[in-house]
Amino acid sequence: MPSRTVRTTLAAPVGLPGRRGVTFARVLSAEWGKTASLSSTWCSVLAAVVVNAAVACFVAYDAGYDLSAEPPGLLHLLTMALVATQLPVIYVGVLVSSSEYFTGSIRATLLAVPRRLQVIAAKTITVGVVAALSGIAALTVTYLAVLPFRHRVDLTLDFSDGETTRVLGGFVLYLVAVALLCTGVGTLARRPAAGLVVAVGLLFLLEQALTMIGSTAALAVLPGWAGRLVATPDVGVAATVAPLGTGLTPWQGYGVLLGWTALALTAAAVRLHRSDA
Repeated sequence: MPSRTVRTTLAAPVGLPGRRGVTFARVLSAEWGKTASLSSTWCSVLAAVVVNAAVACFVAYDAGYDLSAEPPGLLHLLTMALVATQLPVIYVGVLVSSSEYFTGSIRATLLAVPRRLQVIAAKTITVGVVAALSGIAALTVTYLAVLPFRHRVDLTLDFSDGETTRVLGGFVLYLVAVALLCTGVGTLARRPAAGLVVAVGLLFLLEQALTMIGSTAALAVLPGWAGRLVATPDVGVAATVAPLGTGLTPWQGYGVLLGWTALALTAAAVRLHRSDA
């Protein structure tokens, strides 16, 4: 009896990528997945939002008890807590860039992604997005939080004024630059605790120490002090830079911060490219 040849047709695989190999889009997607899956990331975002809103509400509430003083403006209320708001963002930048070294999982990451610069580039973009979301959320929630105090404060904003757009946009841009700077610091330190000490010292503690010992001239080259000028109203900028005898403008101050950020990320990329995990 003649044998029959049975032919079967296999279904085409579904869900497989159309392009083989490691691409930057996949690396970026993986880094975003790791960052978004960490509860500490969103807790930090929430902390930044709550701190910014809480400080503004306290000042707005207290303004009702000093009738002789001029009511605080909305622009000032939205951005006055920037120093405290940056702390959770600093934590995110350092943690995302250094935690894999601490746990040892960076070996698996670099094994999967031979081009190491793609890894740090993906982490930088991811942290920048989180920082931008934190800044936008902080401004939005703070505005909603101070609405009940409209009879005590001035809630008008003139978006046709360049100062208003600079201060509000500078608030978000400052947080993004700080987060990227801390990404570089965390990659260099490779330990969350060490990275946090360096980042907080550079962005906050060092300027306090220089102010206490009277070396205020050096403040103009510090990333935190100079960078915050971009989120400071014109009157505050003039009062801040006058004692130093410098004509530093808000955008020049932000340029100082960007210089520190570029230096930290470049050094981190070089170390990651040339050293072992």
